[in-house]
Amino acid sequence: KAVLSLLADVCGEGTHRKPDKARKQRSGHSCAEIIMKQCRAVLRNSLAADEGKVFCNLLGSTLVSTNDNEDEGILGAPAMVSRPLDFRTIDLRLAVGAYGGMHEAFLED
Repeated sequence: KAVLSLLADVCGEGTHRKPDKARKQRSGHSCAEIIMKQCRAVLRNSLAADEGKVFCNLLGSTLVSTNDNEDEGILGAPAMVSRPLDFRTIDLRLAVGAYGGMHEAFLED
């Protein structure tokens, strides 16, 4: 501040000006993109921490209940699950931005 004040006095400027702060450049990511990136991180962390393999590639068709009946998983028979969850596909969709920031589409998957 002292140097700026001295320079202002020497240059004949009567007012003291604050130096312009350098603006942080924005990364260009929208709020929706950031949320989708966080959703992908949560999905990947959940799968990585899944020691019991509860979240397998096709939920409802490979999970087996305690009686080991291959036709029925924890959620019931595969036919009872109208749209099995495929976490790999969801992860790929998040990676390429296929949801377009639409939370509803992600929620549907």
